[in-house]
Amino acid sequence: MSSFPNVYIATLSPVLPRVVRENRYQNTTRVKLTATAILLGINYSSAPSYQSKGWTLSIHSEGKRYAHNQTDTGLSLVTEAQVSDTKVAERLNVCLNAIRTLAAEKDVLLPETSDLFLEIDNDANECKYWFADHANRTVFWLHPVDSTTGLPYAFSRSHLRYSLEENYWAHVEMFPATATPYAATALSELQVILFNARADALTSDAPTFPYAAEDDEKFINLLQLSKEHACNPYVITYVARLWGIVANHRFFTHFGEDHCRLSYDQSILETPEDKSHLLLTAISKALFDIPNGHRTRLESLWVDEMTYTSIWRKFVSERIEDLKYYMVLLFALWIANILTLPHTYIAALSKSSMIVCMFGFCVAFILLQEQRKFEGTSASTGVSTLIIHNPKIVTDFLYLTRRHTWIAIIPPMASSLLRSSTASRRRLSRGPHSSLLYRVFGLPLATSRGRYSYPLSFPSPLYCS
Repeated sequence: MSSFPNVYIATLSPVLPRVVRENRYQNTTRVKLTATAILLGINYSSAPSYQSKGWTLSIHSEGKRYAHNQTDTGLSLVTEAQVSDTKVAERLNVCLNAIRTLAAEKDVLLPETSDLFLEIDNDANECKYWFADHANRTVFWLHPVDSTTGLPYAFSRSHLRYSLEENYWAHVEMFPATATPYAATALSELQVILFNARADALTSDAPTFPYAAEDDEKFINLLQLSKEHACNPYVITYVARLWGIVANHRFFTHFGEDHCRLSYDQSILETPEDKSHLLLTAISKALFDIPNGHRTRLESLWVDEMTYTSIWRKFVSERIEDLKYYMVLLFALWIANILTLPHTYIAALSKSSMIVCMFGFCVAFILLQEQRKFEGTSASTGVSTLIIHNPKIVTDFLYLTRRHTWIAIIPPMASSLLRSSTASRRRLSRGPHSSLLYRVFGLPLATSRGRYSYPLSFPSPLYCS
């Protein structure tokens, strides 16, 4: 029995392309495999297993099926609904008529260069929609849309434009077949942008583009190879994905504004002042003031609630190497303590140095295992290169970042313990039984190779490449 009512009244609801794209990867549908038989003759087809009058059926490069149809007014209609179902097709027509009526009431001209996306929500008895204008690379609706729908806060309408463009490219990424007339131009423009990004990364210490120079070069070569197939939907898909990253980058750098971000470590947003804490200051001093440096490094990674994958990976790699370095020094000093224990002037100091070394080694080992979880990962787990924040997660994270000293106290313990144990060895070396072995190990163990930091798991981004 059909779950559709006899009379369907379309309730139109605006939705963001980004939201629909993210929901595509949350599919919980389960299917059961059954025995099948192969019929005589050639019966294989790469096209979908059904056809529907008036609709062109396509399969996305990721495997998702969708349908598109050009209306009598030139507007392209796209949907992921099963248009072969008569009831579904009827509902889509009702939604289309409702949108046309609303557009006429509001005196809105629907450009022929636009796509209309429709999604039927059976549970809420509503029809979700958006328009994607290929000529202007933007999305629009016939209803008011604000932050409650998913739009981010913005400084101005020109600033918000890049978020709308990002949503446009999300639409093109999901439905590339309707964007073929505009594909060649988009590919060429993207290649020039990557040329500039690569040059900026090679000549600047703090470039704002989210990819490193070597990544830019890979994308440039890929796009060069793709030029002959620029109108192929498979090529359009990844071109649109890269364009979405560019639009997202421009939104977060406030591209075109007077106050735009010119380097990745430049803050342009208003933030509350951070008040110092006496207890944290005292603990930091007790740890040779290393946490303050660590805190500064953490804050430089998380500027205006965002970070970059390339910088994040470099940061993680440096921290791993530092931890390995400290572990080697602590272990070597521990061995030196054991070998010189019978010859030390004060055995208690030697034993205390051994305990400090072992404790520092264990701390460094635990932190190393935690650090390795982030090795090779992006700065986020949901968006591609540049972090797009979830407001609640960011609020929780900023509660920590404004108290970075608490986080900073833990990682420098290995370095501090190394210095403490080295200081104990210095006291032992003043005794009459100081051995040659300590004098060999003492100098290198008394030096430090800088600070290391403990990575934080940043909020989920817009998408992940």
